[in-house]
Amino acid sequence: MLDFPRAWIEPDLDVNYQHFFVDRRNELPATAYQPPTTSKLVEDSSAFYIQANFDNDQWLPIRGNLGIRAVKTNLSSSGLVKSVIGIDQIDETVVFADAKTSTVERSYWDVLPSFNIAIDVSEDTIARFAVSKTMSRPRVEDLSPATLDVNPSILLIKEGNPQLDPFRAVQYDANLEWYYNETSVASIGLFYKDVKSFIYTAVVQEPLIVDGTAVQDPLTGKTMNLQHDRPINGAGGKVWGYELNLQHSFEALPQPFSNFGTALNYTFVDTSAEFTNDITGDVFGIPGLSEDNVNTTFYYEAESWSARISYNYRSEFLSKVSGIGSNPIFTKAYGQFDLTTSYNISEDIVMRLEAVNLTGEVSQKYAISPELLRDYAQTGRRYQLSISAAF
Repeated sequence: MLDFPRAWIEPDLDVNYQHFFVDRRNELPATAYQPPTTSKLVEDSSAFYIQANFDNDQWLPIRGNLGIRAVKTNLSSSGLVKSVIGIDQIDETVVFADAKTSTVERSYWDVLPSFNIAIDVSEDTIARFAVSKTMSRPRVEDLSPATLDVNPSILLIKEGNPQLDPFRAVQYDANLEWYYNETSVASIGLFYKDVKSFIYTAVVQEPLIVDGTAVQDPLTGKTMNLQHDRPINGAGGKVWGYELNLQHSFEALPQPFSNFGTALNYTFVDTSAEFTNDITGDVFGIPGLSEDNVNTTFYYEAESWSARISYNYRSEFLSKVSGIGSNPIFTKAYGQFDLTTSYNISEDIVMRLEAVNLTGEVSQKYAISPELLRDYAQTGRRYQLSISAAF
């Protein structure tokens, strides 16, 4: 197997598969043909709520509502678990027990109160305030109990976690909106969230146990540890920031300029939450959180057709607390241009053209330092033409 190639500059996948997995199949170790990874998730939710509205247009122009929502979630998650019973780091081979399906069933309740109020400060200015308790369920792919992948060279197992609890938070929002003409608005918003638990991916070292006994490494005589890469519920934390919005229509200008408009948004986010790499001890902020987020849109709206060009940007953020080799993975700052346009062929038929990533921007990830590139992804420009009809 010494002549088995391990990297290609730009592989032809069909040719490689035919040559190495069909023509030379008998030369491959048995571990090249492992049982497929399968998962099944059934998630049922039921909810009821009660809400009361209020308003007053006499001495103080206010309106709003308060209510409470109760939600029950029933979860049944199944996946094919391939228990490891041995690893040979020299040959980079893994020995599995017979794959077995594991099923985990759970149910939990969430009670979510909320309060919203709006005050008409003047004829064109509105102040809003809201407080609520919120819940967001984990991603479907994170809830599988299945063994998703094994990397024998670094003794790492990737798996899901059906015991994950949802994100839960108490959040406060305050906004001031100025409608300076009938179709335009400028606003500023402040937000504060007390998040009880964040979900993030961690790599945790655990002893390899087979039949109740710790497996010894034949090279060192010490207990062999496995790195388990799985999503977990981490500590909570505070998240706060502000948001600036401007939506402006040029309808006061003469034709054709009156059909143009723009929408601008900037959001700043900061947090007190910290996550620790269990292997290295390093402390980081929230995975997936960018401090600076910008969204801009310039549009044209006419009776028969419309067009929008947008630019979306987010600053650098932590992708993973513990990645390959237990190192943190960061995603570099990224921005892209998108175009959407539609034309009404008739009252019932609309043709749309969408162009994503017009300038062909690339996404880059690195480990520890920007010089240590981890992933370089270029999806290129993507176009979609569609026609829809209503009957």
